Amino acid sequence: MVHYEFGRRLCRFALLLAAICLVPGLTSAADHYVCAAATGTADGSSWTNAYTDLPASFVRGDTYWVAAGSYGSHTFSTTASGTSVITIKAATDSSHGSNSTGWTSSGTGTCHQGQAKFTPASGSTAAPWNITTSYWTFDGSYRGTWNDPTSYGFYVNNNNNGVPYNAVQAISVSGGPSNLTFKYLVVKGSDGGTGQDQCIWFQANGNGNQNDYVGYTLFDTPGVQALRLSSVQNFISEYNWMRNNGSAGGHSEMIAINEGGSPGNGKGPANSNISIRYNYIENSQGAGNISTPCGCSSPGFSGYFDIYGNVFFANLAEANSKTSAKIGAWDSVIFLNGSAIGGNMHVYNNTIVGLPSNNSADMVNWGNGASLTGGGTMAIENNLWYSNTHVSEFTGAGITWDYQSYFSQNNVTDGSAHIQCPGGSSNCAGGNPFVNVVINTQGRDDFHLTFDTATWTPLPPPYNVDMDGVVRTSSRGAFQFTGASSTAPAPPTGLTATIH
Repeated sequence: MVHYEFGRRLCRFALLLAAICLVPGLTSAADHYVCAAATGTADGSSWTNAYTDLPASFVRGDTYWVAAGSYGSHTFSTTASGTSVITIKAATDSSHGSNSTGWTSSGTGTCHQGQAKFTPASGSTAAPWNITTSYWTFDGSYRGTWNDPTSYGFYVNNNNNGVPYNAVQAISVSGGPSNLTFKYLVVKGSDGGTGQDQCIWFQANGNGNQNDYVGYTLFDTPGVQALRLSSVQNFISEYNWMRNNGSAGGHSEMIAINEGGSPGNGKGPANSNISIRYNYIENSQGAGNISTPCGCSSPGFSGYFDIYGNVFFANLAEANSKTSAKIGAWDSVIFLNGSAIGGNMHVYNNTIVGLPSNNSADMVNWGNGASLTGGGTMAIENNLWYSNTHVSEFTGAGITWDYQSYFSQNNVTDGSAHIQCPGGSSNCAGGNPFVNVVINTQGRDDFHLTFDTATWTPLPPPYNVDMDGVVRTSSRGAFQFTGASSTAPAPPTGLTATIH
């Protein structure tokens, strides 16, 4: 009897173990290896036998490690399986997968750390990256200097000697995929002025584009836009550097928000819960730095629309010849062309420097009948202005404009209660508040403060943290004054995005 009972229990244990092994999602994720110079079997099983380009199909839940080298264009269309993410990640000496066979840490061997550059084949008109399904992470793993294109792990190239390979986008997101992450990339456009290309376009569709993230990326010289967002929900852009856009027609914007939520436009749900924070936006030309330029029915907004902790600036010494002549063609910071803002828009603690605007409202321009609707509100507070062409207070029902600071800023029209305008007139004195900013001078782009501004209006999380992760106690503009600063510290790492 004892032997029988023991055998029965052993059988039950074996059956339970087998059942556990068959449960979906409990299998171990695998590593695969991609190295352009590999000379082995090309089955992706090790660095020696790495794929020489990204494979045609991927395994859900797995990670594809990519070594330095030149790679072609690719379509990412593996069918989604629940919430299982496929990760495409730049390999580094400290992190390059579970199998190190064939890896060379010195950086001089076949498979080593270095930039992986994705460029379409000669004569191709395909987008370098085309993404049509959900749950992907594209991670270049590292960057050095924010505006140095050689210091990132991944480089997505849409520049064929000044002409875009794909006339529309470097990275195409189509069909409504959700839960996409892009970080530590260079996305190269057509050098501005020669194409109508975007760096990344989240295209409009009936389902919307949900829970997408773009961070720690350099958007370099797009033809018209760094980001085009169409019918997005729960979207975050943070810690990016965007520079030198400019179309041949003289009309563009660094971030365009199009379509979604307008009656009859057929483009999908309203844009909602958008955060644009902690970015450098340099030498944007056209309608505005952030704009809703849609020629179709006007885009709708719900939830929150947050623009905070950014630096918007012009530095013509860092513009290329194709864009420098066009900067300021219209150029407000935010141009809301025909938009219906049905949620709460927050424009907090931005630094705005050197914009050669020709508009009557430098921060916001309604454009073509845009308005707040359905209880929507707009709060524009704690921003710092330096040496722009002029600034005009933006007013209206549901709009709060206050706590602006102006230094070396002429032509100020601001009747709010807490204005800081040294000199006490519309032409504000007060000198240069920044550690190392000289208008139109190469490399003078350190916007940390050497002295504090007038008191800010305290704000709740997440608006009370600056680009460096410092909790704010006083300062207006993108950075909290810390008493001393000489160079911009690295941004915080390991942050998680929380939808609020």
